[in-house]
Amino acid sequence: MCPAGEEFPQGKVMSYTPHLPQKKIGLTVQSGMYFVYLSEIVCCKAEGNYTLIYLKNRDKVEIVCRTLKEFEQALGPYNFFRVHRSYLINLEHIREYQRCTENNEGDGGVIIMDNALNIPVSRDRKKTLLERISCPF
Repeated sequence: MCPAGEEFPQGKVMSYTPHLPQKKIGLTVQSGMYFVYLSEIVCCKAEGNYTLIYLKNRDKVEIVCRTLKEFEQALGPYNFFRVHRSYLINLEHIREYQRCTENNEGDGGVIIMDNALNIPVSRDRKKTLLERISCPF
């Protein structure tokens, strides 16, 4: 039950502390509600109308019945950036940016995350990304 007595809708992304600066986010997964600190989220990947949530220090990937666009809107103010139509990343977990890959995939380059995931960067978002990561967070 929500504090106001309402139930969480299936797949709804809810804030754990709605009146304070957001530190945790509630993810509605098949088994129920799962709360994670925003700093634990490494990246989000679109899979149709679902989103895969990659968490640091965990092999498990959470699957949430919400689109990546909804996560982009909710997490954008908290240092998350959409680098590709399929990926939203936490800028705090970037390990490295490479301009191009060995097999010439990704015209915008590739981001290597702390958990060793290689995330393609779209050409259209490359300039904005480089501006964001050039400035201190």
